[in-house]
Amino acid sequence: MKCQCAWGQHGYVGYKKLPLKENSEVPSNHWLKPLLEPHSAVIIGASATEGSLGKSAVDHMVERGYRGRLYAVNSNYKKIGNVDCFSAVSELPETPDLAVIAVNQRSLEQVFSECVALGVRAAVIFADCGNMEQRDRLARIAAEARIPICGGNGMGFQNFTNSTHATFSSCPVTKAAPGNVSLIAHSGSVIQALATDLTRLRYNLTVSSGQEINTTLADYLDYALELPSTKAVALFIETVRDPARFVEALRKAASKRIPIVALKVGRTAKSAAMAISHSGAVVGDASTYEALFDRYNVISVKTLDELAATAQLLAHVKDANSGGLCVAMDSGGLRELMVDIAEDKGATFAELSKSTLAQLQDQLDDGMIAENPLDAWGSRTDAKAHFARCLEVMMRDPNSAFGAIATEAGDAFQFGTVYAEIVAETQRLTGKPMFMMSSFSGIANSKIATRLLDCDVPLINGVDCAMTAVKAVDTFKARLENAAREVRLSVPQSALESAKALLARPGSDGEKIGLSVLQAFDIPVVAYHECENQREVLTAIDRTGFPVVLKTAMPGIHHKSDVGGVLLNLDSITRVTEAYKDLTQRLGPKVMVQRMSPSGVEMSFGMVVDPQFGALVTVSPGGKWIELFADRQIALAPFDEERARELIDRLKIRPIFDGRRGEKPYDVHALARAFSKFSIMADALKDELAEFDVNPVIITDAEVIAVDALPVRAAIKNQHMKH
Repeated sequence: MKCQCAWGQHGYVGYKKLPLKENSEVPSNHWLKPLLEPHSAVIIGASATEGSLGKSAVDHMVERGYRGRLYAVNSNYKKIGNVDCFSAVSELPETPDLAVIAVNQRSLEQVFSECVALGVRAAVIFADCGNMEQRDRLARIAAEARIPICGGNGMGFQNFTNSTHATFSSCPVTKAAPGNVSLIAHSGSVIQALATDLTRLRYNLTVSSGQEINTTLADYLDYALELPSTKAVALFIETVRDPARFVEALRKAASKRIPIVALKVGRTAKSAAMAISHSGAVVGDASTYEALFDRYNVISVKTLDELAATAQLLAHVKDANSGGLCVAMDSGGLRELMVDIAEDKGATFAELSKSTLAQLQDQLDDGMIAENPLDAWGSRTDAKAHFARCLEVMMRDPNSAFGAIATEAGDAFQFGTVYAEIVAETQRLTGKPMFMMSSFSGIANSKIATRLLDCDVPLINGVDCAMTAVKAVDTFKARLENAAREVRLSVPQSALESAKALLARPGSDGEKIGLSVLQAFDIPVVAYHECENQREVLTAIDRTGFPVVLKTAMPGIHHKSDVGGVLLNLDSITRVTEAYKDLTQRLGPKVMVQRMSPSGVEMSFGMVVDPQFGALVTVSPGGKWIELFADRQIALAPFDEERARELIDRLKIRPIFDGRRGEKPYDVHALARAFSKFSIMADALKDELAEFDVNPVIITDAEVIAVDALPVRAAIKNQHMKH
């Protein structure tokens, strides 16, 4: 909320709210409009009993200033406060837009059916909707009437933009100015935790979607993105029930440049025992969301504190000019702590110009150093004026984008309101967004937080959360263009038909088929010959020359090295004959003959198919250590060569490709080109394949070549899962 604020000699003295713009830009045909913007509402199961759910629901609507016509239904009352109360829904003087159903599970279905018959346009259900049969019945009734339901087993919603608070809470009802963050959570407890303390955090919309009978997190996200006041969205996700619409909403957020911060819970990895290929073992359930969030510039966090702090800061600084963070502090020790945490998180500070540093040095006591972050305390007696001068000098540097004062920031702290005044005034003078950072997360500072928020300045508690949020700002800005970029990639029809024909053959889970599929998509592969006896092996060697590799090609052996099924660098007929005899006796007669691959770095490409979001691909170091090292990048397929290069550049192994001690650099362009083609192949064949493992992929200074490939058809994966 924009405001005008005033500060007296002893700090904040008051503020004048500027008029809010009506929420008129949400399309009139948005199907959640009757739910979230009702002109009239009824609370069914309303009560005057203190502590009851029905009493809380009435209090939230009344005391927070609902502007529409409000009714209550309970046969025991004529009025609840100033709200007229009726004995049945059918006795209402009009058909309300919204029914807030605060009855128990046993009465729920009958009450909802009565609302539908009356013509109510939307409903909020607090109660658990029971088993799946009851939920399905409610969903069918709602679908036939085209009625959106919020819930059940949720805490409803709060639309601060039009003062509609269809919710309940055991906490005291407090009024607060609207904010610019939309909070959408599957968990009602999360809403209560993050949206109750409106002295520190403010929202324009909060929704507890609960069991999502017929409205999902994706629907609410889409609505929030239409609100003119939405500057950021915070999501608490248990599962995504409508993946296509969710992706559509993420695309909308990217196109509107609105940050989304997500906390995904239930990130249990798939058991490696359920995977056939290395890729299936490396990529777990959490990786799907990791790839999805990366593609659409969603900031992923791990705690509720990080969720609140990151959304709050991103909403405030997302439109700031290019540059970095400037921080003024009153403690050398805390500055060292901040720098350590920032390095751990990958957060950065603005690099100040020589002119700015010289101006700062003139302000400091002897022995103090002008740098960012700045310890500005010293021995000055004019602390207020001194800090104000230092911070303004830093913020006027062309490399500064946003700034902060970091301190104890407690209500009882002597300089708390003084620093708050400086931060607010610096934001007003420079036009650059500022925030205040408390060094300790558990400090009591609701009074300072309220005063700062009234001047459009956030207060973030805890250096750790603050640095997480600062890193998120850097990440969001760096990935803006990629998230908004939609790349159209065509698949040659001949390649698609050839690959599908190969995979349709009986026993098409072998290496020969895998390499052939890669070739169909123009991905370089090593020369290979499949043989079933010694004569065929020797004939193949006449074509390849020495040295060669001999691999088992027996059906069902997916990881050849694990069973001693790969014999390398065979440089004579004698060695080949002995090797073939050994493989035949131990594993069987069917083998693959390949020319020994060139020396280089072993990499790996992988593919798995997620049932919700489609093909996911990975790039990582390869060879037999693929599952042991946490160095991999995962992405939704398909993508172009530029995106492939970005993913490869994030790998820890990446510096090796630049060459060391006189070595030629490796051909990263060829690796990116092959990885992009692999992603196109993965997307094109996601209905035929469940997994695909290419390991190793050898990269040299002159080429990239796939050496081994393991395709896993969807049908074979399903059989494997059953057993």
